[in-house]
Amino acid sequence: MQKRVLLMALAALLVLGVASTSMAGAFRARALPGLHLPKMAPGVARDAVEPPMRHPMIEDLGLSDEQIAQIKQVQDAHFEQAKALRIELMDKNNEMRQLLWQRTPDQSAVEALRAQIRSIHEKLVAQSDEMRSKVNDILTEDQLAKIRARRDFGGCGPRSRIRVK
Repeated sequence: MQKRVLLMALAALLVLGVASTSMAGAFRARALPGLHLPKMAPGVARDAVEPPMRHPMIEDLGLSDEQIAQIKQVQDAHFEQAKALRIELMDKNNEMRQLLWQRTPDQSAVEALRAQIRSIHEKLVAQSDEMRSKVNDILTEDQLAKIRARRDFGGCGPRSRIRVK
């Protein structure tokens, strides 16, 4: 008899838990009607589904059409150059993963692969720095000052890719 009462109580708690969770979702949807977002995979930013209509720096810096075209050309060239290195980096990381999953990995092979991965990273960083320098050359002093002011104020964030010398 006691087991039956215990099982009934647990079942009732389970039903109440499920009902309260579903009701909370319904109330939240009614309370925030503009919050109906499409279903996205975990970790996918909303911008990946609905990218902004324009890069915010275009208006913030007052870029001319010529500057926009030049920056786009520099970024496109950088993307193509870095593409091969990123693919090579993925291959080396996969090799490292395979190597480390061995019961007794060869330490000299691991160190050699680490050196190769480090070298690829350094090349990617150098290419990114070169691209930033080229973009900075396109911008006027006033635009560079706006970037500096925004960065100093914290507006670009600690992970911003906008860097000015």
